[in-house]
Amino acid sequence: MVKNEVVKHVSRGAKIVSASVLAQFTIGFIVQVILARTLEPSLFGEVAFAASIGLIFNGLTNSAGDKYIIHGDADPHEILDNVFTFELALSIVFIIIMFFLAPFAMEWADKPESTLVVQILAFSYFYNPLSKPRCLYERDLDYYRAKYPLILAQVLSAFLTIYFAFNGLGLWSLVVWRMSTLLAESIILWMIASYRPKIAWDWRVVRG
Repeated sequence: MVKNEVVKHVSRGAKIVSASVLAQFTIGFIVQVILARTLEPSLFGEVAFAASIGLIFNGLTNSAGDKYIIHGDADPHEILDNVFTFELALSIVFIIIMFFLAPFAMEWADKPESTLVVQILAFSYFYNPLSKPRCLYERDLDYYRAKYPLILAQVLSAFLTIYFAFNGLGLWSLVVWRMSTLLAESIILWMIASYRPKIAWDWRVVRG
């Protein structure tokens, strides 16, 4: 009986994940088509290039601690607090580095006009620590609560982005598209979270 319940739970979770991926693709495709008919094609390349510069440090702000929370046997809240604190500190450090590095990188790439875009996109580093409450739902196999914040965030971001694009914000509507999705998902996750991470530091947990 227990085994059957687990199988049903996993099967339901797989369906939710699949539906989430399909919804993300559909929303992204619709927004992309609308923006492609509204904005200059060169703007997409400019924002994509600026985002690629930011990816240099983005991976370094993710300690993959959520996997430890999901699969570990220790207190998930204690681990979450320490992972959140560690990644938050990393994000702040690399945002500061990017703010100083961006002018030189963009000057070297002969795109000094994109400096501000790179600096603003660097704030996306905060997404890694701020989205960590999601892993508690993944730990409990609650895929609905783990996935719907992103879908809702994409819908809200789509309306906001299209509005800005139709009102002549051009390049900045693409920046809004990238940033508002991450921000909205993080806010929704914190709003529905049964436990919100707090600042904590235990070197044994971080090192582990």
